[in-house]
Amino acid sequence: MHTRTALMDTGGRGDRATMTIEEPLDKTIITDFLRAGFNITPGALSFIKQRADPALFARMLLKSFNSTRQRVTITREILERIDKAVSDLVGDVPQPRIGTPPREPASSKPAAPLMIEQAKPMQEVTVDVDVARKTKVDQIVTRAKIEMPALAASAAAPVPAGVEAQPVLEAVTFEAASMISSATPVPAAELTSKSTFTPLAKEYPARVRIIEDCTGKLKNDGEFTDFLNVFHDRFEKIKAIFKARNDIPRITDIGDLGDGSRSGDETYIVGMVIEKRQTKTGNTMLVVDDKTGSINVVISVKNKDPKILVNIILDEVLCFKGFNKEGFFFATEFFWPDVKRNRKPQLASEDLSIALISDIHVGSDNHLGDLWDRFKHWIRCEGLSDKAREFAGKVKYIAIAGDLIDGVGVYPTQEDHLVIKDVYKQFERVAEMLAELPDYISFIISPGSHEPVRRALPQPAIPRSYAPGLYDLKATMVSDPAIVETHGIKTMLYHGESFIDLSIDIPGISNSTPEKSMEKLMMSRHLAPSFGKKTELAPDKRDWLVINDVPDILHTGHVHCNGIKMYHGTWLVNSGCFQGQTDFMKSLGIVPSPGKPTIISLKDFKLTTLNLSGA
Repeated sequence: MHTRTALMDTGGRGDRATMTIEEPLDKTIITDFLRAGFNITPGALSFIKQRADPALFARMLLKSFNSTRQRVTITREILERIDKAVSDLVGDVPQPRIGTPPREPASSKPAAPLMIEQAKPMQEVTVDVDVARKTKVDQIVTRAKIEMPALAASAAAPVPAGVEAQPVLEAVTFEAASMISSATPVPAAELTSKSTFTPLAKEYPARVRIIEDCTGKLKNDGEFTDFLNVFHDRFEKIKAIFKARNDIPRITDIGDLGDGSRSGDETYIVGMVIEKRQTKTGNTMLVVDDKTGSINVVISVKNKDPKILVNIILDEVLCFKGFNKEGFFFATEFFWPDVKRNRKPQLASEDLSIALISDIHVGSDNHLGDLWDRFKHWIRCEGLSDKAREFAGKVKYIAIAGDLIDGVGVYPTQEDHLVIKDVYKQFERVAEMLAELPDYISFIISPGSHEPVRRALPQPAIPRSYAPGLYDLKATMVSDPAIVETHGIKTMLYHGESFIDLSIDIPGISNSTPEKSMEKLMMSRHLAPSFGKKTELAPDKRDWLVINDVPDILHTGHVHCNGIKMYHGTWLVNSGCFQGQTDFMKSLGIVPSPGKPTIISLKDFKLTTLNLSGA
């Protein structure tokens, strides 16, 4: 009897392909492929096991494949194409089906090996919109991307291995996606009957692990001490970040600075900024405190550029280097907790992707259903060329950073702009829209400022009582903020409520530059540093908004403007929206950039922005 070990499917809908390892046959096949430099999907393993002699069939395949300098993933589709190619070659000559030992005539020459050609990197292309609208989308704009392996079954000599892909952390705009509007959608049934294409994402089970989620864990007694607990927890967590840094030696408590033996000596202190003002001489004066006391910190314009000093905001925790003299701490240098500059993500071995979207606003008369339909057709691989289809077929996850619905009573006069005026029916419509996407895709959903949860941060997950349809889809429902891990890549979902405060407090930051807001939050290691402003913060036993575990992706929304930046190994992404400009947006000066979902590869960490609107 074989021992069976299953990798559990942690999310998704319908029947999913799960990898079941059957000892010793499965392990032997998988190990042989890995040693030969190939990954093998669960679907491909199942195809091999359907042969009369799976082990022999696997060995024949490995002998037939042309070696490559980079690891290639063998899918069920590839094996089906090999099977068909061999059948086409032999024509009407009676031959045993692939998978059984061939009986070669004595005079026959050895058959040429079946080869996997390493495709050349696709070049960046510029597509004329007017011309392209007459045809289906047939280009993916990307850089240094290796295509899925092409198969050849012929007597030709082996093709040299292709160019080895180099990891390039860059953002690319997929302009061709804007032409999906003119492509003729292909019904799912027609795709199934006329095409052997199997999306790579369908070959893998979902692997979603929740790392941080406040749902069901919020604790407060409604007392003022709960606010103190939040700030104490924030201070201790960020102080620990400073202590872990190699460039900061021993930290002195502010209360110990009164010791005369230390007066005038260079030292380091960590404190929360309570007050900030400019002196008559142009220096910056701060009042900072820790659990032992408070002190005035003076930062001279001679030591720091004023453009840097304006980024200091109230209630963030900083580290200061300097000396204590007559009750003042003269800082010669200061530090934000920030992120290590050389950090690198732990990339996935599977060639899968995650799509980032937000602010769909179903129920609003400004919801852009036509752009959503283009996204739906794209992710269903309808009307796409082989190249575009392979790219879209790698999307395994869709993360939605809040505002799936427009809600009810969120702002004055909102009811005049609702086409669905019941919050339950808004969620029903969202569930219907998501159910139209491929069933192998797993959803990760957090709330925003329009969902029926509390306004104050952190927000628990959208309750099942409001959105049973989303739970029926087996979506991973998490809080705002939350951190989830997919195949080793950690994504933080945060709606972005604090962006409005940052645009008011810091020159150079606006609602149209969310990437700058996210950079500031990463520097501060906190998602909403300032208390008592437009961003509502709830008291609790701990501060859930500290960025303690640095994510590989920070995904936000709220301001409806796309923004992308690579910051010390972390992709900062605001994924725009699927809503046109409302009167409320106009009052805030927000000009949205709708229809620009972001796709990030979990394997090589390359980022692609779809342009569904063509704008």
